[in-house]
Amino acid sequence: MPRGVKVERPAPAESVEPLQASTVVILHPGSTLMWLGRATDHLPQSIPHVIARRKPQQCTVDIPDQTLLVRDGLDHPDSETQKELALSVIEQAIWSRKTSSGSRKHQTTVSQYYRAVLVVPDSLDKNHIKEMMNILLCNLGFSSAIIHQESVSSVFGCGLSAACVVDVGDEKTSICCVEDGLVIPSSRLWLQYGGRDITRAFFWLLRRVNFPYKECDSNNRLDILLLHELKETFCHLSQDIVGGQVHEFQVHRPFETPRSYQLKIGDEAIEAPMGMFFPQLFGIVGEKLVYTKDSQYDDPEDLCDDRYLLESQRGQDQSSKQSSGSKIGPSTETVPDLEQNITTTMRTGNKDMKFVSEKSLGLDQAILHSINCCHTAAPEETKRKMYSSVLLIGGGFMFNGAAAALQSRLQAKLPPLHRKLVDQVEVIARPKEMDPRTICWKGGAVLSILDSAQELWISQREWTSIGVRVLRERSPFIWTICN
Repeated sequence: MPRGVKVERPAPAESVEPLQASTVVILHPGSTLMWLGRATDHLPQSIPHVIARRKPQQCTVDIPDQTLLVRDGLDHPDSETQKELALSVIEQAIWSRKTSSGSRKHQTTVSQYYRAVLVVPDSLDKNHIKEMMNILLCNLGFSSAIIHQESVSSVFGCGLSAACVVDVGDEKTSICCVEDGLVIPSSRLWLQYGGRDITRAFFWLLRRVNFPYKECDSNNRLDILLLHELKETFCHLSQDIVGGQVHEFQVHRPFETPRSYQLKIGDEAIEAPMGMFFPQLFGIVGEKLVYTKDSQYDDPEDLCDDRYLLESQRGQDQSSKQSSGSKIGPSTETVPDLEQNITTTMRTGNKDMKFVSEKSLGLDQAILHSINCCHTAAPEETKRKMYSSVLLIGGGFMFNGAAAALQSRLQAKLPPLHRKLVDQVEVIARPKEMDPRTICWKGGAVLSILDSAQELWISQREWTSIGVRVLRERSPFIWTICN
């Protein structure tokens, strides 16, 4: 080889550490419980989803005689002023210490060899997603993380390619259609009632038939758990169960002997869950129960924020029209109301099926509305898939016969035009005998070990250097449809 000739050798490839499923932690926060566990676990652990604050410790202070605290310099007129100034400086120093660094508040850190998959609700806005990513990577110390939506994770967990996901939680119900791993934006719908409202309606019905436990208080935590247990034990939606049966239950109180009661339950056991189809039973007046899309959040850190791009595009269009010499009259273009009420009309042959008021929109009507709003390249084929696979998940509607009751109501209200597309509506309540509450968590575990998901991991270094922009580039869902 002649001298002076520089030979470029290829740089050695970086060694990529293989992903171990035992080092991936899946977190799924719900309305009442948080499900977490490793990707190799068969079932996750559940803990109450609450905010824990350190309880202040009480201490006793021995105050000596007052004569021991007296000294000559305390009698000066400027003594009180000096103490007040010093106290303000000390308080400012203490406050700056508390708020300067999150590492001082969070002493528990996770090893840098662990990764996290966070399953978030479809209705979560960008600000919350950004803050949760900051907690995972900066405060808790995970090496990398992935964030995915509940609906898509549930479809992954069931092994389906497309489904209309109905997630009935404790506080709200989320409905959307998923196809090919993506949420159809026009199909998203949220109902502001769930399992907690069924519990409250069941308690109201029991008191009408002389509930024996007179001291039951709906504001007491123990009594709320008792009512929740009674609802899950006795409520159903099956026509085969005979009413008018006598049941026994016990009331446990701290430091008290358990008390036993007898309760005769008739149609109350089936009337309370029927409130999901007739929300008027919940007695909610003056609140908006149906949301199609929440108000947008303007993120100043995101240079590609939707609102910023929209305003910039409008400014460019107006400037181009002015430069071309065209006359611009009063603008008739208005931003659509993002919190509009449901007044959609569905074409059902020769008749129109209208959702006039959000107060009368039950679970079955909301599902039909969500499927009807699927705007895709092949809408008829998409609707056929959704009607044939309605996935019912969440812990708020886990009653005997709930899937059959929902399926019969959907079949009866199916528009005649769509009956030609699908012969039978199918509601999937327990796919593969899995707990409906853990399907989203299972989908997150499946997502973490997929080969196609390895490029979706967001590391600590990328998050600290790029920030929220990396979510737009790496998120497995469409970032622009987040609220």
